[in-house]
Amino acid sequence: MTSQLRNDRLSLTRRALLKQQIASLVVLFPTLTASHAKAAEDKKFAGIDEGKGEEDVWSGAYVKPALSRREYLIMIRRARGPAFDSINRDIEMEDWRHLSDSLLLPPVDTLRQAVFFLPWLVTKEDGESSGIETQVAYLDFKYCLLDLDKVALDALRFEAEKKEVVQAAKALKVSLESFLKVASIAGAYEEAWESII
Repeated sequence: MTSQLRNDRLSLTRRALLKQQIASLVVLFPTLTASHAKAAEDKKFAGIDEGKGEEDVWSGAYVKPALSRREYLIMIRRARGPAFDSINRDIEMEDWRHLSDSLLLPPVDTLRQAVFFLPWLVTKEDGESSGIETQVAYLDFKYCLLDLDKVALDALRFEAEKKEVVQAAKALKVSLESFLKVASIAGAYEEAWESII
C-alpha cells in the first residue's frame, strides 16, 4: 500500500471520527446543562439553600479542570519544546519503539493532558460555541498524536518509511499550533498568551 493511499484513508477516517465526536459534543453540552438544572431542582426540592453565591458551573460536569487557562497555556509552552525535541531525537535515531513509548510519558503526556483539559475550561469561561471549537481543535491534536504512534509502530515493523513518521510529527506540531490559536483567541486571553511566549 502506498503512503499516499494510506494517508488518504487515514484522512477520511479522521474526518469521520471528528464528525462523530462533534455530534456527540453537541449532544453532550445540553446534557450537562440539563443535569446542572436537575441537580439544582433536586436541592431546591430537598430544601437545601445554597445562598445567593455564585453557582457552581461544574456540578454535573464530567471533567473538572484544576488549573486556570493561563496555567494550562504555561504548561503547554513549557512542555512543547522538550516534547518535540524528544520526538525529533527518536526520529533521527530511528528508534520507533522508544518514540511510541515516549508519547505516553512526560513531556508529551504533560502536553496531551493540558490540551485535554483546556477545552473544558474554555467552555466554562467563554460558552458552548467557543468550547466546541476548542474541543474540535483538541480532537485534531489527539488524532494526530494517535497517527504518529501508529506510523511509528508501522515503521518498527518495516511497514512505513522514515519520511512518513516525519510527516506525522509535522502534522502533530501543526495541530498543536492551531489548537493554541483557537484556545487563546477563544476569550480575551491573547495578551496572556503573548506575555508567556
